[in-house]
Amino acid sequence: MNTFLTKTKQVEAYIKEGILNGKWSDKGKLPGEATMLAELGISRSTYREALAGLSSEGLISRKSGSGIYINGAVRRTGIAILARDTMISTPFGYWYRELADRWKVYTESEGYQTTLAFGYGCSDKAIQDSIVLFNSDAIKNTAGILSFLYPEPFVDILKRYRIPAVYIGAASEPLVSEAAVTINGDMLIDRVIETMSAAGYDDFSYMYLLDEEDLPHTGQVRYAYLKGEQHRHKIAGTDTDRLVPVTYSPDYSYAYDVFKEWWQGPNRSRAMFFADDALFDVASRAIVELGIRVPQDLAVLTYANVGRQFHFPVEVASIGLNPEEVAGKAWAMLSKLIKGEELSCIEEMIEPIVNIGASL
Repeated sequence: MNTFLTKTKQVEAYIKEGILNGKWSDKGKLPGEATMLAELGISRSTYREALAGLSSEGLISRKSGSGIYINGAVRRTGIAILARDTMISTPFGYWYRELADRWKVYTESEGYQTTLAFGYGCSDKAIQDSIVLFNSDAIKNTAGILSFLYPEPFVDILKRYRIPAVYIGAASEPLVSEAAVTINGDMLIDRVIETMSAAGYDDFSYMYLLDEEDLPHTGQVRYAYLKGEQHRHKIAGTDTDRLVPVTYSPDYSYAYDVFKEWWQGPNRSRAMFFADDALFDVASRAIVELGIRVPQDLAVLTYANVGRQFHFPVEVASIGLNPEEVAGKAWAMLSKLIKGEELSCIEEMIEPIVNIGASL
C-alpha cells in the first residue's frame, strides 16, 4: 500500500482496488472483519473508518448480521495520457509519441484502454479547463494517468476521483509532489561538459530555446527555465558569446537563421551542443547548405533520446534518455499505485546516456 497516504486511505485504496478488480466478486461481499484485520495488519477502528469512506462512495453496503456487500462495482478500464496539444501534434514530438506508443502496448496488454487527453492554452488553469477528460463521464472510468503535464494543477480533480498519476518530464524538485519519472538535468549538463572536454572542445557553444512571451507560462515551464539559466551559467560562465538562444516557435524554424548568423559571425566556436533534438534537426539544414564539414569544421553534440535517427551525412553524437526505460518505469509506478501498492520512492530519476557518434 502507498505509504504517502494515511493508513485509513491506504486501506480504502487497497479494498477499492480489490473491488474494482473483482477480487471478491465470487461471493459478492468482503471477507469477515477478523480475516481482513489479519490480512491488512490494522486496527478495527482504522478498518471501520475505511469502510465508512467506501460506503460514502456507494461501493459497499452493510447488512446487519450478514456482512459487507459489494454494490456491483465495475473495474475501471481507462488509462489517460495527458499532454499539451503541441507535444504530440508537432512534427518534432518524437519523444512524446514514442512514449505514448509504448504505454499503449503496456496498458492494453493488461486489459486497459488508452486515450490521449490534450490541453490547450498558456497557463495552468487554461490547460486544465481545456482537458475534455476532466469535464466528462470518462473520468469516472479512468484508472490512472500518465502525464507529460506537471500534475499539481490537477491534484484536486485526481483526489476527487481517486485517480493515481505519474508525471514524466525534465523538471525535478521542487515541482515533484506526486509520483514522477524525471531526467537528472544536473547530471546531463555535467555529462555534456565532460563529453565535450574529452573530445577537446572546452569552449563549445550552446544553442537553446529562449524563454519568450509566447511560451506557455505554466509552473512547469517557469521552473524548467530557472534550471535552464543555472545550466547555461554552468556551461558558459560569464562568456555569453558561447550562448546561442533561439526564440520559440512550434516548428523551431528560427533555429535555421540563428545558426547561419552564428556561423557567419565573429564568435563561432569549433563545437556546438544543441539542447533539443528539434533545434539540431532544423539547424542541420543550414549546416548542409553552408557546406560545413562535421566534425572537421564543426563538432556536434545534441540532446536526443536513444534510438533517435537524423537525416544527416554522419552519425550524430547525442545524449539523452532510453525511452524504453522511461516508459517501463512510469508504467510500473502507475500500475503499483492503481493496485494500492507501496512505492519505494515517489521519484525515479533517469540518468542520461551518451552516444558518441561520428559528429564529435
